[in-house]
Amino acid sequence: MPDHDRFSAVDALAAEFQRQGGQPGLLARQFRMAAAWAGRCRLGALRAGDGETTATTEIDGETGRLVLAISIDPAAPLLQQVDLLVQP
Repeated sequence: MPDHDRFSAVDALAAEFQRQGGQPGLLARQFRMAAAWAGRCRLGALRAGDGETTATTEIDGETGRLVLAISIDPAAPLLQQVDLLVQP
């Protein structure tokens, strides 16, 4: 996926996060920093979650691994939490 497509996806997620009252600038910066650190990425192993309201998955990059954890409020549906962690 070209860089501009990846950043468009990040921008779309950040816009949705802002619409829900979150801090989109922080979220977008975290994703861009992770992309710069890990390089081209692909979905890795599922670590936890029910797949409907929570999911934690590894993201395998060319130069590093990330862990992405997302939870939503199924009643709304709204993003409740997005965590992106850099793994050694």
